[in-house]
Amino acid sequence: FRSVRFHRWDDILKLHEPDVNLKIANAMWHFARGMALAATGKLTEAEAEPEVVTEALESTAPDQVFAMSPNKTRDILKIASDVLAAKLSTARNERSQAIAKLRDAVAIQDSLKYAEPPSWFYPVRESLGAALFLDGQSSEAEQVFREDLQRNPRNPRSLFGLLEVLRSRGRSHDAGFVQAELEVAWKSDLGLLNLHNF
Repeated sequence: FRSVRFHRWDDILKLHEPDVNLKIANAMWHFARGMALAATGKLTEAEAEPEVVTEALESTAPDQVFAMSPNKTRDILKIASDVLAAKLSTARNERSQAIAKLRDAVAIQDSLKYAEPPSWFYPVRESLGAALFLDGQSSEAEQVFREDLQRNPRNPRSLFGLLEVLRSRGRSHDAGFVQAELEVAWKSDLGLLNLHNF
């Protein structure tokens, strides 16, 4: 998941497929591979990857827990399925479909029980906020980024998203406060942040 989070697409595409008998590991490998292929413009190849995730989701028992967490494996696989579907929709420039899938993923993530580490590896609201903003829905994007910051204070990606929204709306005073928070929260080069990669 770390490679997906930091967009190490080439590293993901070099990984060998896990044993097919390791159903969940195999499904997550296909999820990561689909994300990498879509992000690198190999959409035709990427189209085959969601099928494995869907098959794993449908064949998983409803009461199976995910990686010794209090959450259900089916919920995690459904988030993976929705996030991957959104990535593919974005690559096809089908923004409304991508937003709908990300909303579904956020709703499932909100229903998850607390786990340490979290059962899903990043706040999906980051992606939803970015998708809304890039679709011109800046007011909705602002709300989503603010919701994430309530749940995940000082999340640098949501701070960055909020900053971009505020700047686009000409709210420079508010943007200044968010910029200061972001500079404290994000220790790397701010140039590495880009809403197109959320």
